[in-house]
Amino acid sequence: MGIATIEYPFRANTNEGTLLVDSAGHTVDVDADVLPEMSRADATVKPFLDAHPDASPFAPAEASGSEALPNGGVRLIYSTPMRTCHACADDGVLRVAYDFDAQRRFSGKQILDLR
Repeated sequence: MGIATIEYPFRANTNEGTLLVDSAGHTVDVDADVLPEMSRADATVKPFLDAHPDASPFAPAEASGSEALPNGGVRLIYSTPMRTCHACADDGVLRVAYDFDAQRRFSGKQILDLR
């Protein structure tokens, strides 16, 4: 498993990006679809979004921790600011976990919290 930092020279708002690369070579973009539309009704995020209906995730996500998982896996945690505009102050922070099994294959992601 590896972490690749990439630079997009012509991207708007941010030129940085992070890809997680599992042992099979599959990549996961930590800035892509961090808050899918179907997740917006989830009890973990709904109270925040009800209070801040115009807030959305603004890349880039930043590494904010890791945890050991049962059976030798690892969880990488990334935080993404929630804002109403690029120049606006943060309304909150979305934390997303990316899980890898003992063989360091990507096994899924989940929203931890939004506050």
